[in-house]
Amino acid sequence: MANIIKRKGKHGLTFKAQVRRTGYPQQTKSFDTEQAAKDWAYDLERDIRDRRVDPRGLANRKTVRHAVELYLKKIDHKSAKDTNARCNFYLERLGSVSLSQLNAIMIDEATATLDCSGPTQNRYLGAFSGCISFVAKSPYGWIAQNPCKLVPRRKEHPPRARVFSREEWRKLIQIVDSESVSHRGVRWPQLPLYIRLAYATGRRRGELLDLEWSAVDLDAGVIHLLDTKNGDDQCVPIDSEMVERLKAHKHEGLYVFKGRSTHSPTNFDELIGDILRENFPVDFRGEKLVAHSLRHTVATELGDGGATESQIMAVTGHKSSASVQRYVKKTVEAARNAQAKR
Repeated sequence: MANIIKRKGKHGLTFKAQVRRTGYPQQTKSFDTEQAAKDWAYDLERDIRDRRVDPRGLANRKTVRHAVELYLKKIDHKSAKDTNARCNFYLERLGSVSLSQLNAIMIDEATATLDCSGPTQNRYLGAFSGCISFVAKSPYGWIAQNPCKLVPRRKEHPPRARVFSREEWRKLIQIVDSESVSHRGVRWPQLPLYIRLAYATGRRRGELLDLEWSAVDLDAGVIHLLDTKNGDDQCVPIDSEMVERLKAHKHEGLYVFKGRSTHSPTNFDELIGDILRENFPVDFRGEKLVAHSLRHTVATELGDGGATESQIMAVTGHKSSASVQRYVKKTVEAARNAQAKR
């Protein structure tokens, strides 16, 4: 039986419920009424008992709503915003379904209602799968198996192959330099520096847009990227030319690329998208240049120049070797050709 302790404090009576069971950590919680404390303790003891006796008991009582709400409360990482939106999509459609009834067909049919491409549907499915796996593990154990793993994944697009040629890069710089002079506002004057910094560092869009002046050491010629997508802090070197451009761009705002407010960053997606769409045709594969092509170009040029896998990762900030392996392919082939000539 749970232990209910009555306490008198400056805000009145409170009731502290304590639940102790062998093999489980002691759990306590305070309530304003004794009945609420008893109800909480009863539910908790029942959950512990069901885990021991019948794992299906919890799955019958817990719903998709319970799982999503708990998961979103616990997660804390760089993609939490996207995960929140994706899990809430399933909550709206399957929220009342108990975890014992949740199956792959339900999840697949819900995913199919998404008005987006196959790869994006896979991202939604992956986020929801993470949620269900979370409540399946200890200490929750709400469900024995994750049905998301049985849902067939949509076809992914082939890896991006389009990169900027030297001529295309010069053309892009000429366009943004000339347009930044003729346009007024906050974004256009900053665009040439952003484009050059993206090409010089090969960093992700979000890392550059969220860059604060406090993380830029112009004397040492380095940029400190804190809490990146990979979850770690990274240091990015910049050359003397970029240091001088940043010095000339220095202002009193919080972010390097400030928005309408000095304490909010701007966004160049629309500007860059329009420039690339209007001035650069698709290639022979039917692939167009996008903002991310700058990062892809940097990694490709490093690989073509003979950089190793670890050297590319050090520049671009990729964490997985699988992500950069395709960039060093030509280097590996060159080494094999050299060995064959011996």
